[in-house]
Amino acid sequence: MDIRSTRYGFVNGALKFLGNKQRTTINLTERWWEMEAVDYVRKYGIRGACQCGKCADALDNPERHQPKGHTIDLTFFKIANNGAEKDEFERIFRREFPHWFDGEEHSYLQAGADMGDQGICLLAFGLGHLLKVWECRCPETMMPFIPDDLKKQMAGNGMITIIKKD
Repeated sequence: MDIRSTRYGFVNGALKFLGNKQRTTINLTERWWEMEAVDYVRKYGIRGACQCGKCADALDNPERHQPKGHTIDLTFFKIANNGAEKDEFERIFRREFPHWFDGEEHSYLQAGADMGDQGICLLAFGLGHLLKVWECRCPETMMPFIPDDLKKQMAGNGMITIIKKD
């Protein structure tokens, strides 16, 4: 099997899924059994309102009554946490995307290219914000008073960003 043309590789006799990355070499010191960032976000990020069971206390509009920190609205859709832990999330993302932690602002357009999917990137942005790993800035969080069509236009032009919190 040629690992340059497949998504699988062998490390010490064990089959390793290499994700979307085409690797020609494998670092034997890498903790390859850990989940990759894309898989972590798919497992723990919810695209939509929180479903913890504690938030549905008002039948008319349960989202309005959610405790702060359960959901973030990133203009295109809402994101909620489904059991992700801050330490694990930060360790995985620091390993795969260390430049996201450099104190500079990073747009979902750039970070989406890093991850290979802008939708997954937005889930990662929201999950990181909910876990207090970074601050997510978007028209919905910074300018909730402007019209929705203008918010979507601004977001579509890249105004959904993250910046590492100190």
